[in-house]
Amino acid sequence: MEIIKSDEIVLSLERSIKDLASQLDRPPSLGIIQVGSDSASLRYIQKKKESCQKMGFSFNHIQIEKSQTSKDQVCDAVKNLNEDEGVDGIVLQLPLEGLSRAESYSLVNQIALFKDVDALSQTHQQAIAKGQPGLWPCTVFGILYLMDQLKISVAGLDIVVVGNSPVVGAPLAQILTQKKANVVSCDRDTKDTPSWTRKADVVIVATGHPHLLKEGDFKSSAIVIDVGTSFQNDNLVTDVNRQGLDIKAITSPTGSVGPLTVVFLLRNLVLCALARQNGESVIKEDPLQNLFLK
Repeated sequence: MEIIKSDEIVLSLERSIKDLASQLDRPPSLGIIQVGSDSASLRYIQKKKESCQKMGFSFNHIQIEKSQTSKDQVCDAVKNLNEDEGVDGIVLQLPLEGLSRAESYSLVNQIALFKDVDALSQTHQQAIAKGQPGLWPCTVFGILYLMDQLKISVAGLDIVVVGNSPVVGAPLAQILTQKKANVVSCDRDTKDTPSWTRKADVVIVATGHPHLLKEGDFKSSAIVIDVGTSFQNDNLVTDVNRQGLDIKAITSPTGSVGPLTVVFLLRNLVLCALARQNGESVIKEDPLQNLFLK
């Protein structure tokens, strides 16, 4: 079983991002808003901070204490960052502790379109659903780019996407369908998900449910992209239990999709900064998206 890593791909993308950023009048700036002190969220934020520092980009972490007024404080923070001409991208680090999913995404939709570097706002999601130009969510783009670099031609492939969040599963399934893959989407309401994954050429799992799938849930020729992670007793646990797996390949738990997600966040940041600097009225598609129009 091959373990898929993205180290060289990430280095190549970082070089291309530096080339793009050289067109800017100043280094781009990213603002991240967090509610609470969830340890997993703090780990992810630290990785984004380190990547910004490596690239010479500015980084601002706004941490809001979980309270009854958290939503109002987040709203104020988003408003301030929207109005700050020195800020080029805004991220709400999900989940926002103490806030419902609906409340969280209502706040995401308050981020200015040209600063929504996670591409999670309703406007970006609708554009994806319609196949229109625009930004793609970072993890989605990372997965698609990884598949391209692995020479996986998606047209005609049987692909199962497990998980339907707007961060990964839903937009990913839409784009893969647009690229002529035979896509089945599974979620918590799907009965007997393994009955679908056993038939798939590629299985993409993005749920955050520890060891949701295991040995016997895939065919031997399958490629598995294991996106979802969680922490148990401070230990990283993936969606797929790797013990006894007999498959063609699976992504590394820490050295594959995660680093690609961060690097595409920085790419979206630079593209948004360039669009604002050039006075563009719409967010254009990333030229790399043309890779998937084959």
